[in-house]
Amino acid sequence: MANEAFALSPISSRAASPTDADFEAIREAFLETARGRWFLDEYTRRNRNADTAMVLEAVARIESSLAAQKEEQRQQAAVEIPPVEPPSNELPEAMAAVRAIVAAARESVSASLSGSVFEESLAPSRKCARVIREIAWGLRESGADGRICFLLESQVDAINAACDHVAAGGIRDGVLQAFDQAAREIDAIAPSTIAPQCEAESVAAPHVADTAAIEASDEVQIAAADEELFDVAAVSEASSPEMATEAVLLVEESLPVELAIPAEAIEASEPAMAIQLEILPEAPEPALEIVPEIAMTAPASLGESLIASGIIARPATPRSDPLAPIRRMSQAEKVAFFS
Repeated sequence: MANEAFALSPISSRAASPTDADFEAIREAFLETARGRWFLDEYTRRNRNADTAMVLEAVARIESSLAAQKEEQRQQAAVEIPPVEPPSNELPEAMAAVRAIVAAARESVSASLSGSVFEESLAPSRKCARVIREIAWGLRESGADGRICFLLESQVDAINAACDHVAAGGIRDGVLQAFDQAAREIDAIAPSTIAPQCEAESVAAPHVADTAAIEASDEVQIAAADEELFDVAAVSEASSPEMATEAVLLVEESLPVELAIPAEAIEASEPAMAIQLEILPEAPEPALEIVPEIAMTAPASLGESLIASGIIARPATPRSDPLAPIRRMSQAEKVAFFS
């Protein structure tokens, strides 16, 4: 019995998962009685309401989260500075058109309120004033009360003064001042459209001036270099035989007696001597080169630096005869020079 009781205990029995057939059998068993059918209907209604409540709660949570996001976005939009719109190219054109319209209207009003127009319109008033003055004179001559005549003449003077004031441009000046004030207000509305253009023009003008000054200075330097080169060539051509002879004697004294220079070395030294004569600046005693080892290096001049940097092309042929100093030597000097 104990074993049977233990076997029938729900704690020890294994839970078997029901199948669809088991559910159908249980449902049919509930549907057989009225209380079973009521139980199924109530169970279905309560479960349906629970699902609906869960769905509604989920929808409410979604709506609240969306509302919070929208509120946060509105706050950020209120805090953020609105982006500045780039200046439109149409605004300067529109402002220029408005200024042109105001200027044209001012000219038209000035022409319509000119002195000739006022004189024509005031001619009847002046005529009436003249008639009143003549009446006052007639009354005075006829013996009427002088106070009445004086009053009439004062009124005539007032009429003439008013006509003179109108003809002098009182109204015209006021109207023109109103147009000028309107033009100033238009300029004050958009100062940023005028200032950048003026600044750009003021910056562009010095830039052009600086460029022109740099070009002019470059041309002056090139011209000075050309003149220096021409002066050096002229000095080399104008060197006298006496100076060449003195230079030869100095070179002979510095060389040993046993030194014998072959013809090839002399021929090789002649072009170097010619080049040296061309690039040397003005010197009181130019020396001729015989041996490359004793050649004196000339100081760097402006013309040499320009030629080295490629600004001025090197002359293809020398301007002076490289053998001119040798040709000007006498026979004895040539023998002494080449021996």
